Amino acid sequence: EALNKSLATQDVDTCRIYANIAHAYHTKGELDKADDYLIRSIDENNEEMNGDIISILSVWGRKGLASRLSKLEAHAQTCSGSMMCSIALAVEYGFDCQFAKQIDCLKMLNENDESAVLCGQIADAYLAQGNCKAAMEYIDKALALAPEQLETIEKKVMSECLSGNYDKGIETATKMIEIAPDNHRGYYLRSVAEAQAGNYGAAIEDCEMANILVDDMYFDLGEYYL
Repeated sequence: EALNKSLATQDVDTCRIYANIAHAYHTKGELDKADDYLIRSIDENNEEMNGDIISILSVWGRKGLASRLSKLEAHAQTCSGSMMCSIALAVEYGFDCQFAKQIDCLKMLNENDESAVLCGQIADAYLAQGNCKAAMEYIDKALALAPEQLETIEKKVMSECLSGNYDKGIETATKMIEIAPDNHRGYYLRSVAEAQAGNYGAAIEDCEMANILVDDMYFDLGEYYL
């Protein structure tokens, strides 16, 4: 920690150093100091996404979240337009289940630089709200930007199934299998859609195929037989 403070005055990656100091303080339980150095780190890298800060927030989770979120919101008022501050707020709103505010942050970022990743994250937040229709809008936007992104195709299958469109879910999962025939997730997702549609024979076949592709994992469809 002392070394990091010393290096922070030199011509080095101060964003990473401040992030490391923040994490050291958080580990020690000195949350106020951790928050202060987190904000310093954000200010050193406010025009682009920084993986160090996102990783730290993911590790911290909900510990000290309320106070940290309050400080980030206050700081956002003084650094309007800061990309990294908006990203940090979006992450924290997600942890705090404030999905409407998370969506607002992500949409603002996406307006400046539309990407499949941001569209997918907006879709995730809408799915967390149970708004499948809005989620599907951003899933389709993400797929228009990256048509073969498997993670986004998974979201589409799940959204279709949550909406009761099981046949669509089966169709989308089939496309996923065509894109990545060796990926067990496509077969697993199609088995879930088939089971929800009442096609238990097909569901079992897909589940067995998923097990073959990843033999150390077990997919249990028992709940769909109740």
